[in-house]
Amino acid sequence: AARWGHGEVYLHASADQPKLLRFYADQDYAPLPEFDAPQWVLALSGREQTRYHCRPLDSRDVESLAAAADAMRRTGQRRA
Repeated sequence: AARWGHGEVYLHASADQPKLLRFYADQDYAPLPEFDAPQWVLALSGREQTRYHCRPLDSRDVESLAAAADAMRRTGQRRA
């Protein structure tokens, strides 16, 4: 994303999975509870609550991704 000029990455995860939410917090993702769906929407849709998260990108992200891509090219590996 940083190589395409984006400054942050967003994701969403089940709000009912504390281990997953802790993992994202450990990866410097900030929770965005203001984007949680209202309870009436969840009740009508039957969906579980998801929590959006945001993580700013910095130059280290770009450098590490570029190094990984270079290593994959040298070894002939393809991205999944």
